[in-house]
Amino acid sequence: MSKILIIDDEPIVLKSCERIFKNEDIEIDTAVSGEEGIEKIDAGRFDIVITDLMMPGIGGMEVVKHINL
Repeated sequence: MSKILIIDDEPIVLKSCERIFKNEDIEIDTAVSGEEGIEKIDAGRFDIVITDLMMPGIGGMEVVKHINL
């Protein structure tokens, strides 16, 4: 089973993404901020991370840089 983390500061976007992937063989986790996303990345393993680029605080590019460390 694939594991995806979706990071976005808009709850409606997270709910929409969950609906899109719900019938697939995919485990979905969400985060409402870059900070929360980084915490989840550090705590677990994800096959794919989808992130919003423009968020308050830590933005998506900073999340990507963190993943690449």
